[in-house]
Amino acid sequence: MRPLRFLLAFGLVALLWSPAQAQRIGDLGNLPVTGATALVDYPFFGVSFQSPLGLRDPGDGFFYVPEYDGRIRVFEARDNVSESEIFLDISDRILGSTQRGEFYTLEFHPDYATNGYVYVTYLLGGDTGADYVCYLSRFTRSSTNPRRLDPNSEQILIELPQPSFAHSINDLAFGPDGYLYVSVGDGGEFEDPDNNAQNPGNIFGTILRLDVDNPSGGQAYGIPADNPFVGNTNGWREEIYAYGFRNPWRLSFDRLTGELYSADVGEITWEEVNRIEAGGNYGWKRLEGAFCFPLDGPQDCDRSDVVEPVLYYNHAEFGASITGGYVYRGSRVPELQGFYIFGDFAFFTAWAVDLSNPSNPNGLITIEGGVGNVSSLGQDRNGELYFSNFFGGVTRLASASGVNAEESVVADESLFRVSPNPMQQRGAFELRSDEAGTVTIRVYDSLGRLVATPFEGVVNPGTLYVPTFNTADLPAGIYIARLDLPARSVTQTFTVVR
Repeated sequence: MRPLRFLLAFGLVALLWSPAQAQRIGDLGNLPVTGATALVDYPFFGVSFQSPLGLRDPGDGFFYVPEYDGRIRVFEARDNVSESEIFLDISDRILGSTQRGEFYTLEFHPDYATNGYVYVTYLLGGDTGADYVCYLSRFTRSSTNPRRLDPNSEQILIELPQPSFAHSINDLAFGPDGYLYVSVGDGGEFEDPDNNAQNPGNIFGTILRLDVDNPSGGQAYGIPADNPFVGNTNGWREEIYAYGFRNPWRLSFDRLTGELYSADVGEITWEEVNRIEAGGNYGWKRLEGAFCFPLDGPQDCDRSDVVEPVLYYNHAEFGASITGGYVYRGSRVPELQGFYIFGDFAFFTAWAVDLSNPSNPNGLITIEGGVGNVSSLGQDRNGELYFSNFFGGVTRLASASGVNAEESVVADESLFRVSPNPMQQRGAFELRSDEAGTVTIRVYDSLGRLVATPFEGVVNPGTLYVPTFNTADLPAGIYIARLDLPARSVTQTFTVVR
């Protein structure tokens, strides 16, 4: 289960970071902090999600959200939707797995409207710890119900036995070239004990590039003729597009430039974002981030053939388990056009960074308002971005303030503050408005459901208002308070404890 791995990493962060490591280009800790913030909203109040893992939009008027236990949920692609259906349910396989089962992702074929093909990845565990098998499979849309995949239509493309439950076939993305790109972890729970990621003779620790429309060689897929290792004499797998990854959690193509990005979850100290090049070696386990691995022991730090990350951060400052995202190309938040937006599962955080110049990343912007444990991001057909909170709902990038300005995030706190935080039985909201008009405070739970409206009324500019809030009837957990002002919205996250 990926969250367990995250929690293990989270427990190590303060103990194992080595501040003596030299800083290099791409260190998130060295980027100029703009003081800007971006906010999310909650467009799907009426839909309940069980551990969501992203969002896909094939352009048919519906959104599709995979869930960890083996279900894919489908609902209309609009705000305030209140109903969903089950698009695919293989939870009996996942939950019935003797050791453990995990569902990871789905991807629609570019010609889905015609052929009805959907690709998924999942892991099953057998009777012993050595019986873990990860699958890349194709399912076909039902001939009688367009909102349903036929569970009996499965065609297995890859069946990959692996030595542990960790670092499996993680993500799928069709490229602009029509080929399917597949991210595969190193298969080892800790420190890649078999050095898989530096051995292109297997597919662990790689990104694959497959031609799923033209199977050949007795396999359920073909190998594009221009793959970087086609025809090699080293025994390297010709499916491989790039290698040297630990746990590449989420792939994405920039829909404007066609560039491929992948995040890679670190072991002890560093999380990283990579821009993927054909044939590239991304260093694991010689390197973690841009630094030698391990920190204390024999090291092979040969960088001569390594493509270093475009962005990385250490566990002591920013997080402990990166979740890769997208280069933003939507219109809802024009200030973030071209920024790479990603999250961290362990630290309840997301950021936006300008990576357009790989030798000079710029502009660290924090995304606030309840992204929670970011398990995945999703992108709709218009380029708008969505955050999946593994323990909650699905939120959407909604607005930004202070981008390209020097103002501090304290300005938002001066408009809206929750006190105390955490709350036990009662709290208060301190608010000021920039201008006269009607303002409203609404409180949402971690699933994005409205639970209270503590304040609604006309206010005067610059005047402090302190409405109180009774939390006695709310269960313990994380909540999001949203202040809607006449010209903008501000959100704050707070916790209720018992």
